[in-house]
Amino acid sequence: AGEAVPGQAVRLELAMRALDKPVTAHLATDAVGEVHLGPLHGVVAIRAAVEGAAGGEQTFHLCQPAPLAPGRRVASEGEAVALLMPGSDDSPPQPPGRRPWGAVEVRGAGAPTRDVT
Repeated sequence: AGEAVPGQAVRLELAMRALDKPVTAHLATDAVGEVHLGPLHGVVAIRAAVEGAAGGEQTFHLCQPAPLAPGRRVASEGEAVALLMPGSDDSPPQPPGRRPWGAVEVRGAGAPTRDVT
């Protein structure tokens, strides 16, 4: 908060849905003291700090982080099922070494019926 200052150095930390560590950017305000960011796909929070000013920091939460998807979905026969694809804006981050995705249809006593991995 405070007065808009042209040419003011600003440090931004962008918390991304798909990354463990924030992305940091050092910018400066424009001629009217504003910073324009454009589309923020996958960003869940922004921490902005005025460089060289004590206490000049503020965090903006853009949305709630996506919950981790359960590893198992259960559906009744004929029921439509929607799955998040890894790499989409709404998908949770994937651990290293994990296959990109897979789906296995299981019926009855747990025997796989169809595998679409």
